[in-house]
Amino acid sequence: MIASDGTIYTGINEFCSAISADGKVKWKQPAPDTLLDSTPAIAADDYIYFTAPDGTFTAIEPDSFMRWGVWLQSAATVSPVIASDGIIYVQSWNQKLNAITGHAALMRSAWPMFRANPRHTGVVNNPSH
Repeated sequence: MIASDGTIYTGINEFCSAISADGKVKWKQPAPDTLLDSTPAIAADDYIYFTAPDGTFTAIEPDSFMRWGVWLQSAATVSPVIASDGIIYVQSWNQKLNAITGHAALMRSAWPMFRANPRHTGVVNNPSH
């Protein structure tokens, strides 16, 4: 996902990573005992939200500090959706829709979550609006 400063956040295999707008690795940290296979979502308060097949949901700060995490009681390999009211929605393998209280809406950037926006239209957001 792309933050408003151009940083790209990604989860690949067992690592969460941040890549600067000019292509340099800012940080790379191991995910806790799991492989990642979904894209993160970025909130307006700069938290990056990751889901994992072990059922964990984590909030990471832009400097790679893991701020908090919760266990969803079932694997989650779908990308989180951040609603305009800050609620984060994640569907887990047990078909449960998890609603997690966040503190900010979706970041206004070109591509802050899977398929760009909560409706998954794939339309690039224009952060100047």
